Amino acid sequence: MPRPRLSKASIGYLLNAPLATTKTKCDGGYTMSMETQLLFSRVAHIVQHDKDALNRYNIVPCKFKVPHREPYPPHLRGFTLNFGAFRHAHKRQRLDPDIVASLNAIGFVWDAAQHKWDVQLQCLRLYKDQFGHTNVPRAFDIPSKYPWPTHLWGLPLGVMVNDVRKAMQSLAPNKIALLDGMGFVWNAHDVIWAKQLQAVTTFASLHGHTNVPRMFVVPASAPWPEDTWSMKLGFVVHNLRTKAGGLAPERKMHLDKLGFHWDARCSTHSTIHSSTSTNPSFEIVEV
Repeated sequence: MPRPRLSKASIGYLLNAPLATTKTKCDGGYTMSMETQLLFSRVAHIVQHDKDALNRYNIVPCKFKVPHREPYPPHLRGFTLNFGAFRHAHKRQRLDPDIVASLNAIGFVWDAAQHKWDVQLQCLRLYKDQFGHTNVPRAFDIPSKYPWPTHLWGLPLGVMVNDVRKAMQSLAPNKIALLDGMGFVWNAHDVIWAKQLQAVTTFASLHGHTNVPRMFVVPASAPWPEDTWSMKLGFVVHNLRTKAGGLAPERKMHLDKLGFHWDARCSTHSTIHSSTSTNPSFEIVEV
């Protein structure tokens, strides 16, 4: 493919052209010049094989700053190419068919938003197949190994899931319904709270109180619920006490029903007193 020479008009179009301005021009019959189309196509072919230049979804970013290195054309290095505008021109059918066919052949993504959604959904389904839920840890990245597809390796699924949660208010109803059908966890804190409450409830039923020792760790065995195994319940209870002022009223109510002791000193006295009244051999020695 010949090296296109940049005209002043091309440079004005390429450097951070706002999408809104470009859209207006396209609606009014604007046609991107062939030299500009060739330039975008040439860079897209290079980027498509440059994994370091692709974004987390393995697509050419909407605003792509040409790196100062090979194999990028020297006269383009440092320029920011507005691939968002280029994609919009394609949507308005303003691109040459041969250019479109050339980019289709290398798997160029025209609809970045749809591609992003498809990748998120595929990752979530695979995660649920392996782990039985969609509560993805924030730090979870797709492992670079089987059975994960190679094109997903390294994707920060935990970050992606967090992005979906933040975008809930702007998601289309059909997408929300689809995620709900998968059992998508919209609030990870709710899941954590449910497990903590389950652990405190189990402790209370086994010991008759909620005065959990500071270093107590939930045993990895019955009758403890499997979701709570190895939880550092002593630290959980300590944190609940120290953050009592910021705890939601309904959560505080659940703990109150269990007889939760909000003051550790009072809870210690209560536990000792209960032990002496039920165990005659227990004796407190004052010194």
